[in-house]
Amino acid sequence: LVQKKDKNIELEKSKTNRNLLDRVSISILILSIFGYKIYTNRKEKDKVLKLIEEQEEVNKELKLKVNDAFDEVVQLAKDNNPEFLTRFQEVYPDYYRDLLSIEPKLLATELKLCAMIYLGFSSKDIAEYTFVTLKAAQHRKFRLRKKLNIPSDVDINVWLKDFMQTNLNFHK
Repeated sequence: LVQKKDKNIELEKSKTNRNLLDRVSISILILSIFGYKIYTNRKEKDKVLKLIEEQEEVNKELKLKVNDAFDEVVQLAKDNNPEFLTRFQEVYPDYYRDLLSIEPKLLATELKLCAMIYLGFSSKDIAEYTFVTLKAAQHRKFRLRKKLNIPSDVDINVWLKDFMQTNLNFHK
């Protein structure tokens, strides 16, 4: 009877050890799966972060190029350089096309005026850089307003900036 009991106790211990071993094995398997998932997620996260960093570098370079181009165009306008119009069209290719879609009969001088207004030049600046009087620059803006059918209660400077932003978003 004692031997039988000892045998049963040993069987129970063996079952308990086997159950414990099974549980430990399953736990190790589950931990391994979670560990692998965490590892692959980190690897993907690192790839995404690397791509984001690369894209930020590209964006910085493009911003520098745009800023350089903007500065160059502004300087050409200030110098009343004949290349101003051409360079502005290279930097802002859609701007003239969209303006001409509103009024195809815009003259080069009117396009130049639109470009200078877009670049943020005041009437005083436009007069100074184009070698005309302030009154003449204001009159040119007035004629441009009429030609583009800009309402009198809307600032032409704001309208031309908004026009560009609206069309940039439209082309994207």
